[in-house]
Amino acid sequence: MKRPAHLWPVAAACLCLFLLPAAHAAQTHGFADVRLGKASIPDEPFKDSATNLGVSFGYRIGYFGFDVGYTRLGGFAAYDKLPSGAEVDNIASIAGWTAGLNLRLPVAERIYVSARGGAFGWKADRYSVATGTHSPRLQVLPRQSGRDWYGGVGAGYDLNALTSIGVTVDRYKVSASPFPATITAYSLNLEYRTP
Repeated sequence: MKRPAHLWPVAAACLCLFLLPAAHAAQTHGFADVRLGKASIPDEPFKDSATNLGVSFGYRIGYFGFDVGYTRLGGFAAYDKLPSGAEVDNIASIAGWTAGLNLRLPVAERIYVSARGGAFGWKADRYSVATGTHSPRLQVLPRQSGRDWYGGVGAGYDLNALTSIGVTVDRYKVSASPFPATITAYSLNLEYRTP
């Protein structure tokens, strides 16, 4: 019988919890996380990449926690050429607030894996620039906004008891025309935990 695909992450998390060495003591603390990397849209018309920046604050009880944050996925461009010869650059700058749950599992001394997911309240500021004509024209388009979801996984290294560095891969859903279903962000992250 074919198992639902969405059950595999749950099964993997349960397996990780079962295999955790007893020596790893869970801690309770607040934390702040900063992410910097590259976000990309794989599909037309906004097939582009941009610098993404994110920050989140949360609280972790044992291996599980919750957090709220803000992420700027960047500005993505789509290029069109009109029959008149004019070229139009359509720009979309996407950012928004996140709120969700996270999981952080130690798998070896100072090494951990992580997962997170939740709600993504996004907004997209759009404008177009027409060039190739006698006078370039800037047109500001209506802002779009909505509520969707985000999710991601990562791994990292504890520099000391309070600070970690790592890498993450996150996906953000933006369900508004003409954007694609998801945007993928690859990031380096720095986490600081309260004593």
